[in-house]
Amino acid sequence: MTPRLREFWVLLLLSAALAACGEKIAIPEAVGIPVVSDYVEQQSWSLTDPVDVIESNGRILVLEQGPGTLTKYSTSQKPLLVVDGLISPTAMFVDRPLRRIVVAEDDGNGNVALSIFDLNDLNPLGRVDLAGRVSSATGVAANGELVFVSDPDSGVVHRLRWTDAASGWLVDEGLVCTDQGSRESPQFIFEPAGLGLDDQGFLLICDADTTRNWVVRFDPVAPEGDSLATGRAVEFRSLACPTPPVQSFVLGSAPGCGEVFEPGTSSGLGGLAAPLGLTLDSEGRIYVADSINGRVQRFETDGSFDLVLGDGAGGVPGLEAPTRVASWLGITSRGGIPVVIPGARIYVVDRSTREIRIFEDRRWTEFQDDA
Repeated sequence: MTPRLREFWVLLLLSAALAACGEKIAIPEAVGIPVVSDYVEQQSWSLTDPVDVIESNGRILVLEQGPGTLTKYSTSQKPLLVVDGLISPTAMFVDRPLRRIVVAEDDGNGNVALSIFDLNDLNPLGRVDLAGRVSSATGVAANGELVFVSDPDSGVVHRLRWTDAASGWLVDEGLVCTDQGSRESPQFIFEPAGLGLDDQGFLLICDADTTRNWVVRFDPVAPEGDSLATGRAVEFRSLACPTPPVQSFVLGSAPGCGEVFEPGTSSGLGGLAAPLGLTLDSEGRIYVADSINGRVQRFETDGSFDLVLGDGAGGVPGLEAPTRVASWLGITSRGGIPVVIPGARIYVVDRSTREIRIFEDRRWTEFQDDA
């Protein structure tokens, strides 16, 4: 389902709910995507040791490494459910088709595991020991059939397939990508970090390698007849060149038509320095935690730079070391008319300050004040 189609169904369901309550059906109103001037930073959310954050169905999931906890919060930051006993958790992902939360654990000594929880009540569903199969885990993603794990120590992204508990929950299905190639080519990933999945099923991979600093989009499905083969990079945009340049495939600074590859970070708008995490909003726009530059950048679906958050502009303290980011879809109403704001709130994990910074669309706040 495309982002716009999903948004249409959200609006339709809201209208149906109003009708079921005897209310006159109002035509839903979709408020445009926020621009940078729409965002106002809310009070920072201080925690013990946050490493990841995800929004799901109006609830905020927070993973903390030091205490080894997974907590479900309301949007007012009230804890609702807590799971403890996790061993050095590093990343999580909501497998929406199966309504599961997949948490990666990595103690730094080669002991890697995935713990699986029910999305609704956080009840444990299983735990998969990946020691000997996966060396490290800095990112995880899942789509109902496949599970992907970033393994920077091995320079690969693993592809695994769900199976039954008796078979060990997950079976290996080769690699999406490796570091066994040219650093100038987007077909390889050298330091995989955060992962994301778009509505076309493509896998977005943060490559924090200091010579590259890119986000690359891969087709994660192996070629037919060869389940162990790696995937291939997929273009964000087509440029008028005899052969597709690197710039077509990546978010971040990369050579365009006829340009020479120059390794290193970039602090310019649209450039990245050690991207570590990403998320997508309901319109498919991509938010990237640009860690060394201390900011979050948003990109359009075609990979073009859109806006920057947390860079310290306007006297607001800048982000120090953003590592993960989550986007929240605001749904409210005004005068009986449902209103949807994609990216109404952006949650950013700042590991340096051990906070979650919150950027909220001022229009969302205004709607609440009018209610």
